[in-house]
Amino acid sequence: MEGTKLCAVSLNQWAMDFENNTRRIIESIVQAKRIHGAKIRVGSSCEIPGISAEDHFLEPDTIFHSWQVLAKILEVTHTPPYNDILCAIGMPVSFRGSIYNCAVIVHNGNVVLIRPKSILSSRPLNRETRWFTSWSGVSDLMEFHLPDNIRELYGQQNTLIGNAILHTEDNYLIGVESVDEAKSPSPNSGELFLMGTHIVMCLGDFEYEYCDRDRLNFIKTITNRTGGVYLFSNPIGFDGTRSYFEGRSMVLCNGKCLSITGMFSLKEVDIAVASVDLTDIDNYRSCVPSRNVQASIFLKKSLKTVKIPGFFLRIPHIDTLSPNIPHKDPPEIEQLTKVPACYLWDYLRRSTASGYFLQLPGDIESSSVLAILSVMCKHVLSTYETLTGYNKKVMEEDLMRIIGKIPESPKEMLSKIVYTAYMGCKNTSEASLSRSNALAEDFGSAHIHGGIDEICDAYLDAFVQTTGGEAPKYQTEGGGEDEDIALQTLQSRIRMVLSYISGQLLPMAYGRNGFLIVLSYSCLEQNLCGYITKYGLSSGDINPIGCISQADLKKILHTMKDEYQSLHRILEEKCEINELKPVNVDAEADLEITFEEIRMFAYYRKVEKYGPFSMFVSCSEVSDEPIEEIARKVKRFFILYGKNRHKLTTLTPILHMDSAGCDDNRYDLRPFLYNVHWTTQFNAIDELVSKIKASS
Repeated sequence: MEGTKLCAVSLNQWAMDFENNTRRIIESIVQAKRIHGAKIRVGSSCEIPGISAEDHFLEPDTIFHSWQVLAKILEVTHTPPYNDILCAIGMPVSFRGSIYNCAVIVHNGNVVLIRPKSILSSRPLNRETRWFTSWSGVSDLMEFHLPDNIRELYGQQNTLIGNAILHTEDNYLIGVESVDEAKSPSPNSGELFLMGTHIVMCLGDFEYEYCDRDRLNFIKTITNRTGGVYLFSNPIGFDGTRSYFEGRSMVLCNGKCLSITGMFSLKEVDIAVASVDLTDIDNYRSCVPSRNVQASIFLKKSLKTVKIPGFFLRIPHIDTLSPNIPHKDPPEIEQLTKVPACYLWDYLRRSTASGYFLQLPGDIESSSVLAILSVMCKHVLSTYETLTGYNKKVMEEDLMRIIGKIPESPKEMLSKIVYTAYMGCKNTSEASLSRSNALAEDFGSAHIHGGIDEICDAYLDAFVQTTGGEAPKYQTEGGGEDEDIALQTLQSRIRMVLSYISGQLLPMAYGRNGFLIVLSYSCLEQNLCGYITKYGLSSGDINPIGCISQADLKKILHTMKDEYQSLHRILEEKCEINELKPVNVDAEADLEITFEEIRMFAYYRKVEKYGPFSMFVSCSEVSDEPIEEIARKVKRFFILYGKNRHKLTTLTPILHMDSAGCDDNRYDLRPFLYNVHWTTQFNAIDELVSKIKASS
């Protein structure tokens, strides 16, 4: 047996926080070597500045500071026992006027190779072509003159940049690729394995997306077909943007998963480590004739090799090998609750805030956010009990800063960091007030309730006195539609202002320090169809449920209703009523379209890239409704969408969880002012309706 130990790490990095990013990288190297005795440590893409640095990648400072950090890493890897571990570090590198996203391979204080990405990400949330250049040299190797601070360390003047295979002293071959190269039609790793490479290191940058079933299966497929060891590293957590990175770094061998980190890990440093018998690779390959036939083609066009002086991959006397780990995705409901819970914990501890403020009108959306906050508290404390060493110290420091102690229960923790309020008026009902109070008592939030009628009246009086006109009225009182909307939005905007005042002052009122993060709580369907008020209740610091459909929010509440009895009322009573006018109507009746239909249209619009006509055609093929009704609903959706798209330009940042999301700022790039008549599109629908009716 020729055994070795290999590590892939998930780090909870923070974009542009070079000091703490450095600390986590070095800690991962220390743990990989000192605790696990590993020979290889693989990090994620651009782990030094953080993958979400985005336009900061274009700044020379980012490149400069990345080399400063790498110098500190080289100092560590020059010191025994860390001089016997090969590390792949992700960072941006400038070469001859272009910026490349690179894996920098280091060993024993030296830069062995700089490997730039050849295929850049064009995913909606990661536009690498905006910042980086793809390496088109493919198999070329060029000399790279190292910066002064690296040359001054141990005298190394130059290294190589390009695509190459690393060669150990004991004749093992190691390749490097990025996750975008791995997911391409012709994966680099497939070619590397056919060239005889034993190990491929992949620097990943996967964001979480609900229902993305193919996230990691392609990795298993690669090693299953060609044989070999695959080290996949992916970041974990919230690093300063709308994305949650899902972790799940892994070590695979011959199609089997030997080790994997968690999707909901709250560790700052999480390591997948496995003991592998390297002889299994060639044994596996020798039994796949088709692989060997193709491998013979690459004998003449293999990449150049780069020797790693003094590095031996084998470890003597490894008695136990890592077994295959059966792995499947966590249940959907667990994903829907724990992903935003982990995101909110990272947001809280990094923002220096003391907690969260949430308006609690007792509806499905606000109740869901409160439920997710309770999951956050449970997950933090249950994780804390299992942590040791560095990770436990970090979480303990966070809890002590935010709360001042280690809470004894999740409910105690929630009571210290979650503040809720019910802001009633003459249009709100006793039922909603009762539901709000019951929720706050059941979950344990610090709760207040009061009215906004006097503030509304003061604004209206000021308007009348300034203009000399009449006071606006609701439609049910004889006013017009514009007056009715103005009165509704006034209430919502007053509540928004009071939310921010509460976020600033409520801790003081409770004898505590700090400020609160204001949460908003509109769901996917409300955002997409504009069933929100611009600069109203939809405004806040972060919206953790803006990519979740109302149907999925109800599923979350159903799973928690036995623990929290107050949720029974939320699910049983009519809570979707918009209590902003004297005679209130159900949201779906107001929109003239159901939330379930909006969710379906959202998928067609964003994922399938359908306009009005294609959406109508697709719906008519799967729906049993009359063709005229399908046409009406499709038109209604696009009218609502077109009228309200402008609201999304000021929408609170949404945690991205779904490919059907509508976050205008980063994910869903479209105009914000439309001709809402959609004349050409709707005419095409009408013509097709006429043809279908005539043919039937």
